[in-house]
Amino acid sequence: MESKVAEIINAAVSPVSKLIDAISKGIGTLYEPHKIKKLAEAEAYKIKTIGQALVENSSLPMEYVDNSIKADTRNYEELEKRAVKRFAHTELLHEYNIESIADKAYDSLKDYKEVTNNEEVSLDWITRFISYAQNISDTKMQELWAKILAGEVINPNSFSFKTLEILNNMTQNDARIFYKIC
Repeated sequence: MESKVAEIINAAVSPVSKLIDAISKGIGTLYEPHKIKKLAEAEAYKIKTIGQALVENSSLPMEYVDNSIKADTRNYEELEKRAVKRFAHTELLHEYNIESIADKAYDSLKDYKEVTNNEEVSLDWITRFISYAQNISDTKMQELWAKILAGEVINPNSFSFKTLEILNNMTQNDARIFYKIC
């Protein structure tokens, strides 16, 4: 990446510098004030280009030293390792939660001898259900989610997306109060 930024800078600055040098040599010192102005503009463009490169790659710790950009990838690699570790941990927890809820739903359905409604559970519904259920780690709340899943399997279209959304936003205490009211 350093070489790409250096190429951009050299491509932007070198032609300008060469032009200024050629004109200066051709016409002498009369061009000197204009040369200074053009060199300053070229340097400003260089700084702007470097700044833009730093902004566009702000996810990496970078610094501008001795006319080159240096990226400290050691910290980035450590950050990446931690992110992968966190992602794996989160996904394992999600999987555990989904399977725990599915097991509880299975336990509540195993006594049913026959299916009275042959309609399948909507793929959209089950996808939404799983996206909410993956974050439920409290055992009591998992039991509630399992009942919802079992109820939907027995009689598809029993629980709307709104029901799932409301349930998703409930705490265990909210659910207990709601249960008492019902």
